[in-house]
Amino acid sequence: VELALPPYSMLAASSVKDIPSFAGVINTFSVLNILALGAGVLVVVVMVMYLQARQRAQVVAYALSRRMGLRDASYRRSLVLELGGMLGTSYLVGVVLSLVASLFVVPVLDPLSTIPPEPLFTFPAIVVIAAALALVAVSWVGGWLTNRRARGSNLAEVMRLAE
Repeated sequence: VELALPPYSMLAASSVKDIPSFAGVINTFSVLNILALGAGVLVVVVMVMYLQARQRAQVVAYALSRRMGLRDASYRRSLVLELGGMLGTSYLVGVVLSLVASLFVVPVLDPLSTIPPEPLFTFPAIVVIAAALALVAVSWVGGWLTNRRARGSNLAEVMRLAE
């Protein structure tokens, strides 16, 4: 059987990482990882700012809903669903856009395009599932904290400041 390509000596990953074309790809993904961490931190900061900006309205809504017979668990559930819907929608948009972008970018990042095999695209299932679980946890904690703060707020003071 004749091989399509002649066999060459094996290279270790430590020797390949110093090749400029490979180093560029490695550095690109390192920067993307840092950007992803920054985006995650930014999402949490924006969510906290959103909850703080809505705190007065939430206290009034909490007081009125309690007056009409809504239980704490139901109010907390509505807060968790609000946060989960907001974060879940942005999560789905981010996953879809990143997968579409990666389908276009992965073939271009091949440092040695003349040597087979073609770059492989693998779906990062573990990362996607971990991010979804983190989203659920953040939504639940955010709803719980917001409900707790609304219960502990003085409605008369909030209404006086709203004027």
